This record gives sequence, structure tokens and C-alpha cells, in this order.
Amino acid sequence: MKAGVVLALAAIVLTAPLVGLGAGYADGYASGQEAGAEDCSETDHFLRGVVGGVFYVGYSVVDPPNSPPRWRLSAIGENLSDYEEGYIAGYEKAWQSCRLRNAVVGAASWLFFYFILVAL
Repeated sequence: MKAGVVLALAAIVLTAPLVGLGAGYADGYASGQEAGAEDCSETDHFLRGVVGGVFYVGYSVVDPPNSPPRWRLSAIGENLSDYEEGYIAGYEKAWQSCRLRNAVVGAASWLFFYFILVAL
């Protein structure tokens, strides 16, 4: 019984630093996703999808996402590099997702208008 408790405590003590290392990246990723979604202009990408249609959707898939602006990176500059890497990855993922989603909705809006005209 005592040996099991000692082994469990030893396992917790030895793995605690490893859990802390992953939290920096995960916290940065979550913060980056919030910032990327905040900086993405949904209306702008929707209108570009309406005007550009399938071409803008293709461009949204191929073009790399925007990186965080310098003022955002300077605000987190004193954090660990794991946090920074997670922040940049989360920002780019959220920004790309927002752009692609709104481009597809904008391009698909032509189908909506077409079906309304056909129904009349």
C-alpha cells in the first residue's frame, strides 16, 4: 500500500514539469486564436467572396494567412518562446479559418440569389 502511494507521488513529481512545458504552447495557441478571430474582418472577406466568387475561395485556400501584427507580438514579447510559437500558430489558424469561411459564404450567396430568381 505504501509502495503504491510512493510510486504515485513519484510519478506526479516527475511528470509535473513536462505538463508545464505543454501549457505554454497551448495557452499561446488559445490566445492566438482569440486574437486572430478578432482581427479578421468577416464583412470584408464576405464581400470579396461575393465579388470574386470561386476565384477568391481558391485564393483563400492557397494564400498563406496573415501573421500577427507587430504590436500584438510586442505585447507578448516577454513570454516564453513556446507561448509565442503557439500564439502565432493559433492566430494564423483562426485568421485563415475566418477568411475561408466568409469567402465560401460570400461565393455561395450567388446560389441563394439564383434560387430565389428561379423560384419566382
